Amino acid sequence: MGCSSYLWLVSILVLLNTPSLDCQHQNGDDYIHYDTPSLQHPPSPCPGVFSYEGREAEKDKWFGVILVTTDAVLKGLRLDIILDSPAQLIGNWIGDVSSSSNIHFTILNLNMTVNPGPPTSVRIFAKFQHGGEVPRLQSIQLNGREICPEHGIPPIVTKPITTRRPTSPPTVRPIYTVDAITRTVPVTSTPNPSSTDVYRGCGRTTEQPTPLITGGQGTSRGQFPWHAALYQSKDIHLKYTCGGSLIGARVILTAAHCVTKHSSNYPMNPDLFLVYLGKYHLKVWSEGGVQVKQIVEIIVHPKYNSSNFQADLAILLLSSPAEYTVFVRPVCLWDRQQTDLSYVIGKEGTVPGWGLDETGQISEDLMMTKMPVVSQQTCLWSNKDFFPSFTSNTTFCAGYRNGSVCNGDSGGGMVFSRKIDGSTVWMLRGIVSLSKSKENQATCDVSNYVVFTDAAKYLDWINKLTK
Repeated sequence: MGCSSYLWLVSILVLLNTPSLDCQHQNGDDYIHYDTPSLQHPPSPCPGVFSYEGREAEKDKWFGVILVTTDAVLKGLRLDIILDSPAQLIGNWIGDVSSSSNIHFTILNLNMTVNPGPPTSVRIFAKFQHGGEVPRLQSIQLNGREICPEHGIPPIVTKPITTRRPTSPPTVRPIYTVDAITRTVPVTSTPNPSSTDVYRGCGRTTEQPTPLITGGQGTSRGQFPWHAALYQSKDIHLKYTCGGSLIGARVILTAAHCVTKHSSNYPMNPDLFLVYLGKYHLKVWSEGGVQVKQIVEIIVHPKYNSSNFQADLAILLLSSPAEYTVFVRPVCLWDRQQTDLSYVIGKEGTVPGWGLDETGQISEDLMMTKMPVVSQQTCLWSNKDFFPSFTSNTTFCAGYRNGSVCNGDSGGGMVFSRKIDGSTVWMLRGIVSLSKSKENQATCDVSNYVVFTDAAKYLDWINKLTK
């Protein structure tokens, strides 16, 4: 077949953005030459942190090494890797991988400890389509802090000398994801409780023994399966910041001030947060039944006011659906026929959380507090210099004024139990918004009432976003 016979094919291939064809003649025979993408590695965007292995990529993958260094002990490791074009997958030998775009990949190992001293090597590989565009590393974040590119900062470690990929395979199988969008991140080898025979609807829990603790503030695992822990990356650490309530398989309801930039109504970068479902021990990273979720979108109520905390609500959309178990279940939204505050005034609501006490110490195990809802008039008169600025017909106050929830409980939910068909069902009424601070101190004053955002007044907005 002559070279001209390929002209119609060439035009189609160009349109499809496939390797172009160059017809040439040699020794009387026609042959086709493919202009394939270059496999030679470009310079690293951060030579002190990342280096490619070898001089060029293989036909469908490349290998590289990330050097992780820290000045303080890291409990838990998260690496966010961003490429300049899609890859089929990113593999590694230390943690679980997830991605929602095939450009931004997250490697997560919450059980890993990284100590100061010599760098820890994290070996990765990127797999891509043979003959297609070769994805290249663009940036790396370590626990939410960008470490690549280095932005002119002198490298803190020496670039490793890697001339070729080792010929013998690693002794540990690499970890990678194929179905990256729906990947869930396990945190322990302990299997999750079965979800097929324990879940019968929102707001329901399995019967749990209640520990006998003075004041009745203790809880047991599974007692509040909708309560979520929100962690934020602070420099190189993960820090618990707020609570939240699971109201759907992929939906968390929390306070807007927990996820917005300081003194604004602009949401923070979702990549800075992780949501823990089914968590009981705040400082234990290997609990069985815990589910860890990334956030793909933060939706702040459009009327949120960072000055007076009105409409202090935000919805977090999770990267993948929660698996309902005895430890992870949604709470019911409030009955829209009973949104008037009179239905709860004088009644005790329950608020779970790992809140700070009046000394500023955070509790390590999930606690709860019961407090009555008071009338708006009672709340306003209790402190005329404070509450008139922060209360409205879409908030309510609660508490005994002798030690209630505190700073660390922001975003958590106040729930009330009801009997439906002979079963106890928990319904969400309020979201912890703010409390009065002690004079010239950052800790809260538990002698004052706590202000809650009345979630029942925002049911239309919540339902619109969760359907």
